[in-house]
Amino acid sequence: MKKKKPTVKILVGYHRPAVLLKDEVLTPIHLGRALATEASKDGSMSKEDYQWMLDNMIGDDTGENISEENRKYCELTALYWAWKNYDKLGNPDYVGFMQYRRHFIFDDGFDGTGREKTWGCFRYSGIDDSYVDMLSLRGDKIVAYLEKHPADVLTTKEVSFGQTVAEHYAQTLSFLNPDDLRICARKAALLFPEYKSAIRKYLRSKKHYWYHSFIMKKEIFFEYCEWLFKILFATEKEIDYQDYTIAAYRTPAYLGERLWGIFFNGKKNVCRTRELELSIVDDVSRSRDIRPAFERNNTAICFACDDNYVPYLSVVLQSLTEHAGSGNNYDIVIIENGVEPYNQKLLTETYAGGNVSIRFYNVSDVYEKYKEMFYSHGYYTPTVYFRFFIPEIFAHYEKVLYLDSDLICLRDIADLYRVDIGGNLLGAVRDVEYARIYNENCEIKGYRVKDYCDDILKLKDYTHYFNSGVLGFNIKKCREFALTDKLLKRLAEVKNPMIVDQDIFNSVCEGRVFYYSPDWNVEWHTYYLYGNLLPYQLPRDFYEKYLKVIKNPSILHYAVDMKPWDCPEHSTAEIFWHYAQKTPFFARIIYKHFEQKIYALSRQKPEKAAVRAAEVQKIPLKDKLKYYRYKFLSFAAFGSKKSYYGEKKRKMKQKIKSIRSRELSAC
Repeated sequence: MKKKKPTVKILVGYHRPAVLLKDEVLTPIHLGRALATEASKDGSMSKEDYQWMLDNMIGDDTGENISEENRKYCELTALYWAWKNYDKLGNPDYVGFMQYRRHFIFDDGFDGTGREKTWGCFRYSGIDDSYVDMLSLRGDKIVAYLEKHPADVLTTKEVSFGQTVAEHYAQTLSFLNPDDLRICARKAALLFPEYKSAIRKYLRSKKHYWYHSFIMKKEIFFEYCEWLFKILFATEKEIDYQDYTIAAYRTPAYLGERLWGIFFNGKKNVCRTRELELSIVDDVSRSRDIRPAFERNNTAICFACDDNYVPYLSVVLQSLTEHAGSGNNYDIVIIENGVEPYNQKLLTETYAGGNVSIRFYNVSDVYEKYKEMFYSHGYYTPTVYFRFFIPEIFAHYEKVLYLDSDLICLRDIADLYRVDIGGNLLGAVRDVEYARIYNENCEIKGYRVKDYCDDILKLKDYTHYFNSGVLGFNIKKCREFALTDKLLKRLAEVKNPMIVDQDIFNSVCEGRVFYYSPDWNVEWHTYYLYGNLLPYQLPRDFYEKYLKVIKNPSILHYAVDMKPWDCPEHSTAEIFWHYAQKTPFFARIIYKHFEQKIYALSRQKPEKAAVRAAEVQKIPLKDKLKYYRYKFLSFAAFGSKKSYYGEKKRKMKQKIKSIRSRELSAC
């Protein structure tokens, strides 16, 4: 007779919308639904989010429940509900629980080599189909695993830690009251004396079972819940919450996590047990599986950014949204690695709304996997390589525009998005600066540009070379071509590209590029630095087109290392400052400028720095501050105010010069 497959329900606890894990086994449950519309440590839930939770998962607030105690009991309200409403789960043979961002890995062959492990969990950036398949997080796979490895209780692998369980509760979790753990242990020993040995052993052990994740046969699950809640309810009667912080108010949940370790240790010698690896996911937002934000007139734009570049990205967004057309929708996705939540929130609150959507896509797993390949030098960072992965990230799109974070949009970007690039992989603008350094045969990073372009990149024609700061991706064609794989393969061959990712794009995509009108990516520095020499350095058609667009750019690109926030006195920098002063990051941009100036001064030769320092010390502080204030205001302001502050700056500079002259004459 064929053996019956075990029936399994694993509750996946959610307290807010996130990527949904749901099938015949994985059962999402809304934790604290009775309190969902009230403010909490995670903020208040919108009507739309609350409705999404209602539509997509069961709640812990039906039948007999403690949903209203969720602020104290956290995930334990789901356990209580499953215990008291077991029939509503369909009477499964096994009952389990895991959190929405920590998941069991149901794969004996899982190899975590090279992947970061944090507090006992293998770290991932987000959830997609490949993640689900890798961890075997599908109902049929889970049932098959339990058939292959019959066990009565499954939980996470133990975590070895430098402190005992009791020490960790009292010292690392210092916001908690250690007396509560002692009360809980005493109650447990009193109510269930057969667990005295397990209580002592576990609290003194340096091997921890965290995260309250498990799968148990239903009989053991009922036994555990009876045991757990009897101890917690008895303990809570002796806890005084009056002066507890919001975090400490969750004491029953923290105690429950320790009680789970005690219970599991008590069952080890009497049950078949198994320990599984666990994952933790950084970004569980529903936007992980990126799809168009708008059904109609969706203009898809992406950026690649780290936290350091957020202030400058805000300037791009300021210019982009100011020129946005009311009839278009702007679907903006920021590919990031480490952008702080506060900065994400500030960008979203400032620029999203109406016909503008802003989402963030974390690629920390991509960075960890390929960081050894991501060669960078000078002012370049590994972030530039994130655009290699655009065809995979935006698999559900037809086309996407990529923009650098050091440019200004001076025209509606939807106009560029609508340009048909045909069957080509990319749309881009020819690189005027590259044509100049090729003809000059400059030496960069030990290579002559001509030799490098011809022999290393193997370009057939240097005039095909494009700038990667503005790129249009034909997603379907890129995926058919396997562009991401080819870019990574070529990077591995070149190893140390002179102009990092841009060289690799050109080497791989030559002959498959549609060239946009040059006004869509005007490099500011070429004219500013080499204007009089350009007739001798550029092909005639390059030069003539460049002269036209430099006066009326649609996108002004502050390429190379000479940035307007470092060199506000340079040509066209005032356009950057015009938009910068309107952003919430304006003060930060100015502060960074000061930091860099001070650092540059500190790097001067000692003799020069000493003389300079002696001069500066003689100048009254209020005069120095006034000078810098007028200097920045003269760059940032417009019209009559610009002239006013410019005159103030000139007079203050003259005053400072005269003070220096007097001091030096006296030496």
